Amino acid sequence: MDTVMIEKEDLQLGVQTNDKNSKTSQEQIIDHIIMKALNSDFISQQKDQSEFSLEERRKIAGDILKDSHSKFLYIFGDYLIEDHLEYFKSKNNDNYEIHFHLHRLSRLINSKKVICKNRRYQAMLELLKGDYFSDNEMRNREPLLWEQLVGQYLSEEEKFNYDNQYLAQNS
Repeated sequence: MDTVMIEKEDLQLGVQTNDKNSKTSQEQIIDHIIMKALNSDFISQQKDQSEFSLEERRKIAGDILKDSHSKFLYIFGDYLIEDHLEYFKSKNNDNYEIHFHLHRLSRLINSKKVICKNRRYQAMLELLKGDYFSDNEMRNREPLLWEQLVGQYLSEEEKFNYDNQYLAQNS
């Protein structure tokens, strides 16, 4: 019963599958979209209208994808990931409008990566300003690990100095 339902959905979406366990690129894209996109992205709704079911979302997204890749990228492009863009690049080499959307979405994805890296870098700089990476702080957090990584390479005199500093700081 389930396989008949899946095959019927595949026919509605214009998807041909040979292996029932593997999904085509279109199916993967549509599955991703129906889970990530907002309900208002599918069709404008009235005030008291109920939410769309996943099947309704799948049908709407599939119809838009089948009708026009450009329209699909315009509506749902913000929810796509980099791997999904490859599908559209391979299908539409000469279409200016699709190329425009792909370029815009590639820049958007890359800017999200840069923003994330910048946040991490700023957090690291904040940690470097303080004493977080000082020998004493590391020794306070993980004494055994500090001993294994740092302490074993210290001479007896250096160990004595570190021990005195450690005791003075923690007293």
